[in-house]
Amino acid sequence: FLVYIDDHTPVYVGLPAIHLVYRPLADPLGDILDDNHRDFMREYLRVWPYPPQTQYKVGQILKAEYEGIMQKCEVITVDCSLIEVIFESDQHKEWLYRGSLRLEHMVNMKFYMWKKEVGEKKYDKPSPRVTGKNILNNSNVVTDSNML
Repeated sequence: FLVYIDDHTPVYVGLPAIHLVYRPLADPLGDILDDNHRDFMREYLRVWPYPPQTQYKVGQILKAEYEGIMQKCEVITVDCSLIEVIFESDQHKEWLYRGSLRLEHMVNMKFYMWKKEVGEKKYDKPSPRVTGKNILNNSNVVTDSNML
């Protein structure tokens, strides 16, 4: 099973590691403290069973958010809904969900979906300041026109 840890880390977990919850919360996302992770999970559950994901190949170079900025990394493993990447800056490895808003491709896709939804033709591309942290809340999307 694909499970998200509270810090937004995706992991695959076998059935023996899953435990029954005896008293579910009224809002199953209510105990997620991080607003961005909670918003991501709410959207993920809303579009389930077809959450948007991007396709990657081993060896592909892409950008992913690390330490608050988009940084170059390389895909070293593809495993179903997850990719393992190695960041160019410090060579650390990390598993990312292929639909994560830490991935530049997903941020761009969400931005263009938002642009289409609001009918804005003037935005050609998201500002470099647009990240997964502010793309979920449409009112906080930073574009070239509202950065001034």
